[in-house]
Amino acid sequence: MKIKCFDPMKKEEWEIVIERLISFGSHYEISISGPTSIELHIGKTCRGGFVCMADYRVSSMLVRLTNRFWNGERLIEAFGALRGISVTEALYALGKNGIIADDFTEPSCGKRSEYCRWGNCEITAAYQNTMTAKE
Repeated sequence: MKIKCFDPMKKEEWEIVIERLISFGSHYEISISGPTSIELHIGKTCRGGFVCMADYRVSSMLVRLTNRFWNGERLIEAFGALRGISVTEALYALGKNGIIADDFTEPSCGKRSEYCRWGNCEITAAYQNTMTAKE
């Protein structure tokens, strides 16, 4: 999938290509080529969505994939203009075209404040049991 990108500050435009998209159920791996190659992962937590570029040691929270404004601000700050705009536009295209559900990055619990508390998650119970056993 080819996507046009534009940096309004520098008045530059470029094209990126989503080369690979792999769904792991809980998260996606996406490879983007263009002026810079980007390997990223997107997923969701109780707080909402996230994007991670491990090769660059950066990550950021996300909202709906088609929210260019919010995602763009966060991604440009975290990844720089070229990568931030490229990732924002790739996520926008994936959400807009229904390739990944636009609300994929909504909190996985559904009930942000009620569900995601100590004691409501299996991992929390396992962690508390481990800590009790060590004491």
